[in-house]
Amino acid sequence: MSLFGTPLYWRETHRQPRFLLFDGRITILLLLMVMHIRIWTIALTVIAIAILWWFGRKGVSPDSILRFLRARIVGRRRTARGLAAERPAVDHGYETAAHVLAMTRTIEQRRLAHEASMKKGRRS
Repeated sequence: MSLFGTPLYWRETHRQPRFLLFDGRITILLLLMVMHIRIWTIALTVIAIAILWWFGRKGVSPDSILRFLRARIVGRRRTARGLAAERPAVDHGYETAAHVLAMTRTIEQRRLAHEASMKKGRRS
């Protein structure tokens, strides 16, 4: 299959659209600027285009920029159902000072019993 005398390649279907030197999604900003012509919208559009062009020269795509911004806004802690549905932590008292001391004693007694049985087995 060919279009305009050149073959079509599937690898070209995933490429981002381009508008002149910029990413094709910049047309949304241009459309908003044209719909609301004010000095501040023109300045905002020019600044956004300049930032996206600069990041594009560095090899960073607009998708990567948006993912980075979203990750910074959301933060480190991300739950599947949201923080409101997350269950609160419950303390069952397993690691109180008394419990840790009792567990330490039990482990020490088992170690001593094991060593005694090993010595008894060697004498036989």
